[in-house]
Amino acid sequence: MLLDQDLNAWLLEINYSPSLSITHIRESSQGQTLPEPSPVDLFVKTQAVEDALKIALSPGRLDAIKKYGCYRKLLPLEPGSPQER
Repeated sequence: MLLDQDLNAWLLEINYSPSLSITHIRESSQGQTLPEPSPVDLFVKTQAVEDALKIALSPGRLDAIKKYGCYRKLLPLEPGSPQER
């Protein structure tokens, strides 16, 4: 997401299968590859998951999910779309 000067949100990318891994591979001085936690990944990905859960479970959303049985039905649908039927 990108915010412009008027605080309008612009979606830059949707990643179908984002990596939530917080480790990266580091090569040791002996040439071995070692997994190591990344402080940046830990911070960014923890915040992203937390924010996504806040949106998904915000007041009213959980009730609607229980009522309709899925999240998709909460989204606006195009007239005549297969999901609308």
